[in-house]
Amino acid sequence: IVVVPLAIDESFRDLEVIKEKQHYFIFIGGRNPYKNYDRLILAFGEFVKLFPDWKLHVVGGNTPAIQARETARYRELGITSHVVDHGYLSQGDLVALVQKAGALITPSLNEGFNIPLLEGMAAGTPVLSSDIPASRELGNGYVRFFSPISIEEMIQAMKKVVMHPPSHVELVAAQRRARTYTWKNSFRELMEVYTSIHQGN
Repeated sequence: IVVVPLAIDESFRDLEVIKEKQHYFIFIGGRNPYKNYDRLILAFGEFVKLFPDWKLHVVGGNTPAIQARETARYRELGITSHVVDHGYLSQGDLVALVQKAGALITPSLNEGFNIPLLEGMAAGTPVLSSDIPASRELGNGYVRFFSPISIEEMIQAMKKVVMHPPSHVELVAAQRRARTYTWKNSFRELMEVYTSIHQGN
Protein backbone atom coordinates (compact mmCIF):
# COMPACT_ATOMS: atom_id res chain seq x y z
CA ILE A 1 0.00 0.00 0.00
CA VAL A 2 1.32 3.43 -0.99
CA VAL A 3 -0.13 6.53 0.64
CA VAL A 4 -0.12 9.69 -1.48
CA PRO A 5 -0.60 12.75 0.76
CA LEU A 6 -3.02 15.58 0.14
CA ALA A 7 -1.92 19.23 0.04
CA ILE A 8 -2.80 22.66 1.36
CA ASP A 9 -4.69 25.19 -0.73
CA GLU A 10 -2.55 27.70 -2.62
CA SER A 11 -4.13 30.51 -0.60
CA PHE A 12 -2.17 29.31 2.44
CA ARG A 13 1.19 29.67 0.71
CA ASP A 14 3.63 32.56 1.07
CA LEU A 15 1.94 34.02 4.15
CA GLU A 16 3.85 36.11 6.65
CA VAL A 17 3.96 35.15 10.31
CA ILE A 18 1.90 37.72 12.20
CA LYS A 19 3.76 38.53 15.40
CA GLU A 20 0.83 40.08 17.27
CA LYS A 21 -1.66 37.24 17.35
CA GLN A 22 -5.22 37.84 18.53
CA HIS A 23 -6.70 36.20 21.59
CA TYR A 24 -8.69 33.36 20.11
CA PHE A 25 -8.43 29.70 19.20
CA ILE A 26 -9.80 28.47 15.91
CA PHE A 27 -11.42 25.09 15.28
CA ILE A 28 -12.15 24.02 11.69
CA GLY A 29 -14.40 21.06 10.98
CA GLY A 30 -17.76 19.39 11.27
CA ARG A 31 -19.27 17.96 14.44
CA ASN A 32 -18.93 14.26 13.74
CA PRO A 33 -18.16 12.43 17.00
CA TYR A 34 -14.59 11.68 15.90
CA LYS A 35 -13.92 15.44 15.69
CA ASN A 36 -14.11 15.46 19.51
CA TYR A 37 -15.73 18.89 19.65
CA ASP A 38 -17.66 18.13 22.84
CA ARG A 39 -14.44 17.63 24.81
CA LEU A 40 -12.97 20.76 23.26
CA ILE A 41 -15.76 23.02 24.53
CA LEU A 42 -15.55 21.43 27.98
CA ALA A 43 -11.82 22.20 28.05
CA PHE A 44 -12.36 25.71 26.69
CA GLY A 45 -15.03 26.32 29.33
CA GLU A 46 -12.44 25.70 32.05
CA PHE A 47 -9.67 27.55 30.24
CA VAL A 48 -11.71 30.72 29.78
CA LYS A 49 -12.26 31.00 33.52
CA LEU A 50 -8.53 31.73 33.75
CA PHE A 51 -8.22 33.71 30.52
CA PRO A 52 -11.58 35.49 30.06
CA ASP A 53 -10.38 37.66 27.17
CA TRP A 54 -9.95 34.62 24.90
CA LYS A 55 -12.54 33.32 22.45
CA LEU A 56 -13.12 30.19 20.39
CA HIS A 57 -13.85 30.75 16.70
CA VAL A 58 -15.55 27.80 15.02
CA VAL A 59 -15.58 27.25 11.25
CA GLY A 60 -17.52 24.51 9.48
CA GLY A 61 -21.07 23.47 8.88
CA ASN A 62 -23.41 21.60 11.16
CA THR A 63 -27.11 20.75 11.17
CA PRO A 64 -29.74 22.99 12.79
CA ALA A 65 -30.32 20.30 15.43
CA ILE A 66 -26.63 20.15 16.33
CA GLN A 67 -26.39 23.94 16.34
CA ALA A 68 -29.34 24.17 18.74
CA ARG A 69 -27.74 21.59 21.03
CA GLU A 70 -24.42 23.43 20.95
CA THR A 71 -26.06 26.76 21.72
CA ALA A 72 -27.69 25.21 24.77
CA ARG A 73 -24.36 23.66 25.79
CA TYR A 74 -22.56 27.00 25.48
CA ARG A 75 -25.18 28.56 27.72
CA GLU A 76 -24.83 25.74 30.24
CA LEU A 77 -21.05 26.16 30.34
CA GLY A 78 -21.26 29.94 30.52
CA ILE A 79 -19.26 30.46 27.32
CA THR A 80 -21.93 31.83 24.95
CA SER A 81 -20.17 35.18 24.61
CA HIS A 82 -16.82 33.45 24.10
CA VAL A 83 -17.76 31.27 21.11
CA VAL A 84 -18.06 32.69 17.60
CA ASP A 85 -19.63 30.24 15.14
CA HIS A 86 -18.89 31.36 11.58
CA GLY A 87 -20.44 28.44 9.74
CA TYR A 88 -18.86 28.37 6.29
CA LEU A 89 -16.39 31.08 5.26
CA SER A 90 -14.89 32.18 1.97
CA GLN A 91 -11.35 30.95 1.45
CA GLY A 92 -9.96 34.44 1.91
CA ASP A 93 -11.79 34.98 5.19
CA LEU A 94 -10.69 31.55 6.43
CA VAL A 95 -7.03 32.29 5.68
CA ALA A 96 -7.20 35.62 7.50
CA LEU A 97 -8.90 34.09 10.53
CA VAL A 98 -6.33 31.29 10.78
CA GLN A 99 -3.39 33.64 10.26
CA LYS A 100 -4.44 35.97 13.09
CA ALA A 101 -5.39 33.24 15.59
CA GLY A 102 -3.54 32.77 18.83
CA ALA A 103 -3.63 29.06 18.03
CA LEU A 104 -5.43 26.55 15.85
CA ILE A 105 -6.70 23.53 17.75
CA THR A 106 -7.58 20.15 16.26
CA PRO A 107 -8.76 17.66 18.93
CA SER A 108 -9.85 14.78 16.66
CA LEU A 109 -9.96 11.21 17.92
CA ASN A 110 -8.79 10.07 14.48
CA GLU A 111 -8.12 11.50 11.04
CA GLY A 112 -7.05 10.15 7.68
CA PHE A 113 -5.20 13.37 6.83
CA ASN A 114 -5.35 16.48 8.98
CA ILE A 115 -5.67 19.41 6.56
CA PRO A 116 -6.51 22.04 9.25
CA LEU A 117 -3.29 21.18 11.07
CA LEU A 118 -1.26 21.88 7.92
CA GLU A 119 -3.24 25.07 7.26
CA GLY A 120 -2.37 26.34 10.73
CA MET A 121 1.31 25.54 10.22
CA ALA A 122 1.31 27.17 6.78
CA ALA A 123 -0.31 30.32 8.18
CA GLY A 124 2.42 30.71 10.79
CA THR A 125 -0.04 30.03 13.61
CA PRO A 126 0.69 27.87 16.68
CA VAL A 127 -1.06 24.50 16.39
CA LEU A 128 -2.39 22.34 19.21
CA SER A 129 -3.35 18.83 18.15
CA SER A 130 -4.56 15.56 19.54
CA ASP A 131 -1.80 12.99 19.61
CA ILE A 132 -2.99 10.68 16.82
CA PRO A 133 -0.91 9.01 14.06
CA ALA A 134 -2.03 11.23 11.16
CA SER A 135 -1.22 14.42 13.08
CA ARG A 136 2.09 13.09 14.37
CA GLU A 137 3.16 12.24 10.83
CA LEU A 138 2.44 15.76 9.63
CA GLY A 139 3.41 17.89 12.60
CA ASN A 140 5.89 16.03 14.78
CA GLY A 141 8.43 18.58 15.97
CA TYR A 142 6.28 21.53 14.91
CA VAL A 143 2.98 21.03 16.75
CA ARG A 144 2.12 20.72 20.44
CA PHE A 145 0.24 17.51 21.22
CA PHE A 146 -2.23 16.38 23.87
CA SER A 147 -4.26 13.26 24.54
CA PRO A 148 -7.62 13.54 22.74
CA ILE A 149 -9.42 11.87 25.64
CA SER A 150 -7.91 14.06 28.35
CA ILE A 151 -9.74 17.33 28.94
CA GLU A 152 -7.06 18.30 31.45
CA GLU A 153 -4.30 17.88 28.85
CA MET A 154 -6.29 20.04 26.45
CA ILE A 155 -6.61 22.76 29.08
CA GLN A 156 -2.89 22.61 29.85
CA ALA A 157 -2.02 22.83 26.14
CA MET A 158 -4.20 25.95 25.82
CA LYS A 159 -2.65 27.54 28.89
CA LYS A 160 0.87 26.77 27.74
CA VAL A 161 0.42 28.28 24.27
CA VAL A 162 -0.89 31.48 25.88
CA MET A 163 1.87 31.73 28.47
CA HIS A 164 4.71 30.29 26.36
CA PRO A 165 3.88 30.60 22.65
CA PRO A 166 6.21 29.20 19.99
CA SER A 167 8.99 31.51 18.84
CA HIS A 168 8.99 33.23 15.47
CA VAL A 169 11.74 30.85 14.35
CA GLU A 170 9.65 27.83 15.32
CA LEU A 171 6.61 29.13 13.44
CA VAL A 172 8.66 29.80 10.31
CA ALA A 173 10.08 26.27 10.48
CA ALA A 174 6.53 24.90 10.70
CA GLN A 175 5.58 26.96 7.65
CA ARG A 176 8.44 25.45 5.65
CA ARG A 177 7.32 21.98 6.64
CA ALA A 178 3.71 22.64 5.59
CA ARG A 179 4.76 24.09 2.25
CA THR A 180 6.28 20.77 1.22
CA TYR A 181 2.72 19.44 0.87
CA THR A 182 1.87 20.62 -2.63
CA TRP A 183 -0.48 19.19 -5.24
CA LYS A 184 2.50 19.08 -7.60
CA ASN A 185 4.35 16.76 -5.21
CA SER A 186 1.22 14.66 -4.68
CA PHE A 187 0.76 14.30 -8.44
CA ARG A 188 4.42 13.34 -8.86
CA GLU A 189 4.14 10.65 -6.21
CA LEU A 190 0.95 9.34 -7.78
CA MET A 191 2.63 9.13 -11.20
CA GLU A 192 5.53 7.23 -9.65
CA VAL A 193 3.05 4.69 -8.29
CA TYR A 194 1.37 4.31 -11.68
CA THR A 195 4.76 3.94 -13.38
CA SER A 196 5.93 1.25 -10.95
CA ILE A 197 2.67 -0.67 -11.41
CA HIS A 198 2.96 -0.44 -15.19
CA GLN A 199 6.59 -1.59 -15.16
CA GLY A 200 5.67 -4.40 -12.83
CA ASN A 201 3.16 -5.68 -15.37
